[in-house]
Amino acid sequence: MKLRIKKIIAREFLVLVFTLVIATIFYLCTFLYNEYYRIKIRIIEKKHIEISDKVYSLSVAFNTKPFKQKWLCYNLSDSKSKLKTMECFAD
Repeated sequence: MKLRIKKIIAREFLVLVFTLVIATIFYLCTFLYNEYYRIKIRIIEKKHIEISDKVYSLSVAFNTKPFKQKWLCYNLSDSKSKLKTMECFAD
């Protein structure tokens, strides 16, 4: 083979290797970028679940309070005591 052809083949081989190296670097950067945001999403989801549980437990506590108040009011108004004239909460 002539020296000129060998130089062309070597140059194309170097371009191919350089392109593969650049593609690998971009792939690794993209993979690390995506993994970073996946971890952040998992952390936020855990916080969201904790806050949702707290909100649900608070809403359960506050939802039962009016029922207990109405129950107490109706029971006291039904009994024959001085509290018979007590007005119950509006429905």
